Amino acid sequence: TLRAAPVSGHLLLLRGVDPGLRGDAASAAGDAAGGDAERSEVLDDYRGEDYTPGAVAMSCGTVSMFGDRVVVARALQQFALDDRSPLVQALGELPDDVSLILVWEGATSRRKSDPLTVLTDAVTAAGGTVTACDPPSGKGAAAWLGEQVASSGISLPRRAESELASRLGDDVARVRDVMSQLRSVFGAGAGP
Repeated sequence: TLRAAPVSGHLLLLRGVDPGLRGDAASAAGDAAGGDAERSEVLDDYRGEDYTPGAVAMSCGTVSMFGDRVVVARALQQFALDDRSPLVQALGELPDDVSLILVWEGATSRRKSDPLTVLTDAVTAAGGTVTACDPPSGKGAAAWLGEQVASSGISLPRRAESELASRLGDDVARVRDVMSQLRSVFGAGAGP
């Protein structure tokens, strides 16, 4: 089960290559930060190519008449480092009533000059949290796959779960799609 990542200091960076897991993590974090408030009143969700990091920074600094706000900026990897600078500067000046959720799509690198490394360092320096949204690999993958099957609402015999794991191989994140298809065909609660 994907759990909402804590929005530490109202700042969270989600990164990963799997779009489903990344999207679910962003939605869960946005829901947790927004609480019971009406989404249309508290949420600014920037996505696609129709925004700039400067617009996100401005949104973070704008006073809301509805109280606490949640600002989500997706696909930050599409912007050059210089284009992201207004947003990076705003990280250290976030008002207490703003929760900022940043989403980076794609692989990571350990080079200090890598754009994601630069953003990660800025988020961490501002007191934020960085969360990887990729499924575990190795021994952790089997346990994670089991959790996904268990939380899907479909009951699989152990042999079927083992066969599913074998067929998925290293691409265990696809289990969510497979279980969703099974649920839509057989209904929630189906199983032996």
